[in-house]
Amino acid sequence: MAITSAVGDIFNAFYELIASVFGAVYSVIHAAVSIVVGFFTGLFNLVFDVLQGAFHAVGSSAKLVLHNVDKFIWVGIGVTLAVVVARLSTQGRQVKSKA
Repeated sequence: MAITSAVGDIFNAFYELIASVFGAVYSVIHAAVSIVVGFFTGLFNLVFDVLQGAFHAVGSSAKLVLHNVDKFIWVGIGVTLAVVVARLSTQGRQVKSKA
């Protein structure tokens, strides 16, 4: 009885050894595949989020401009008038001509 249980224990130990080796190999391969898949998934999400943010920013800016176009026209008229007044106004002493 002792010999049969010893032989059974040896086979059980070999089975556990082989199972743990296969488990370790599976864990390493699974981790490597998970890293690669996670990298490409993260890269795709990054590109998608950047493009989504850019479209959102452009859309918000266009909405702001179109909603406030009358105010921008008045600001443009005001700036134009300020430039005209600055060009036409004289500053300092005028030099007399020697005619």
